[in-house]
Amino acid sequence: MSEIEDTVVVFTAKSPGKIVTEGGSQAWKLSPAHVERCEWLVCTQNAHNDEPYADGSEPHGSAFLLARITGVGPSTAPDAIPGRWKIEFSEYALVSVPAVWPGNHNPVHYTNLATLGIRVEDLEFHRIEAGSGARG
Repeated sequence: MSEIEDTVVVFTAKSPGKIVTEGGSQAWKLSPAHVERCEWLVCTQNAHNDEPYADGSEPHGSAFLLARITGVGPSTAPDAIPGRWKIEFSEYALVSVPAVWPGNHNPVHYTNLATLGIRVEDLEFHRIEAGSGARG
């Protein structure tokens, strides 16, 4: 029996601090309906991106942030392309799981935490402070 895909994984050049400050991970081309069926967001590091917004310093391809998804809305990034989305969350935990990104061309994919080797019960979660831009 296959595991339920309750996790969206993104390949981002942003740092954990920037993602938390923005109240979510953005500006993704994705299916909002698919993401809304997911409970978890896992951010993995793209350390080979030199875009102006790239401020992450985690090891390339590693998971560094797990967050409980509260919704999906239009991207709020100043330079976001229309039709791009922000995955919003209410709480997050910092993680360090090497070699999570499978090397897909598309920077968004769906899986589950067990496949990634992430155990929620082992983590310390932090709530997003009011006014951070996150809903929930």
